[in-house]
Amino acid sequence: MMGEGKIFVGLVDGAIKVNCRIAFDEPVTEFRFSLSTLLNIDDLSEKCEVVKTWVVRSGFHEAREYLVKPKNGAFKELVIDYSGTVSGWHNVLSESRIGLYGYSVWYPLECSIKLRKIESTFNDTVNYDVWYFGSSGIFALKKGYGTVSSACGNFNVHYVNPGQKAFAKVCAHHYGKIIDFYQSMFCGKDIGITDVLFMDIEGGSGAIIQDGLMVVGQIPDMKDADEMQEMAINMLGHEFGHYWFKADHSTWEAWLGETAAEWASILYMVSVSGEDSINSRLDQIQEWTGDYVKAPVIKTPDLLCPPSGVHVRGVMLFYEIYKRHGLDKIKHILTILANLEIYNTESLLLELDEGVSDFIRRGLDAVDYMLL
Repeated sequence: MMGEGKIFVGLVDGAIKVNCRIAFDEPVTEFRFSLSTLLNIDDLSEKCEVVKTWVVRSGFHEAREYLVKPKNGAFKELVIDYSGTVSGWHNVLSESRIGLYGYSVWYPLECSIKLRKIESTFNDTVNYDVWYFGSSGIFALKKGYGTVSSACGNFNVHYVNPGQKAFAKVCAHHYGKIIDFYQSMFCGKDIGITDVLFMDIEGGSGAIIQDGLMVVGQIPDMKDADEMQEMAINMLGHEFGHYWFKADHSTWEAWLGETAAEWASILYMVSVSGEDSINSRLDQIQEWTGDYVKAPVIKTPDLLCPPSGVHVRGVMLFYEIYKRHGLDKIKHILTILANLEIYNTESLLLELDEGVSDFIRRGLDAVDYMLL
């Protein structure tokens, strides 16, 4: 038994007001879900009541878990009205831009009855243009923002801060070059149109991409052309790499997609700036994530996905392969991975020569790769 949700979101005085409607396949006698502690339930279906709440950790943020039961009998529909603010990665509420992303637990998560589908709608389409990031995100820019497009028209960068126009142009310049590079090296793909949103969120580093939408948190202030080119290549190269290398962050296997996407970006950087750029890029990654030997191992005992582990450890493991076998070996591994029918670590290892396969296998739960 499952359910489906419809969520309607409005913005009032810097806070969201949400009407959430959940329809179940059959009548239920209880339902549990989590919402951010920054959100408060204003109203509930007349036939239902909250009988218990407690604070939990959901994703990266603190949430309150609710247990809802009917006042009598059972219920087949639950209507929840709630309001408040959001906080966290790629989340922002301002007059010029709206960002609601799942890590903030802005909509019901960790539901006791699985919701097969959630449809979200942002109500104010008169003043805002709206983009949807799967079922977990709503992003909106107030009309009047700037846009830079690639020559082919398949890549559009939208920004609120006029100071980011120059960087948007650099991104548009490299878009087609990166796609052509990956198409020729890995395999052909129909990429379609990609919209990029510069959300200008203070402290919101990093980018996310899904189904033709890339959302960028914060872009550092850059004046130097070389610095902007390096940033564009690192960011676009990695995120577009995920069109070829998926990363399921519900499991440790996410290391494959994150590692391959980063090394695809490095390969493109080498084609532009030469092989010396590899060391500088790896130094940047270590500076961002910290010493990789202090991060969780790739294949964690609980088989889950620690962000620091999947984003840095695999990259450094492949760096050891590069140092021992050269750049062509990295290209060979990524090409195999991009064309796997069954996309997981074991399938990749079966396709590699015994020496490299054994090295990666030992590296999955190793602490220091230089000791392998």
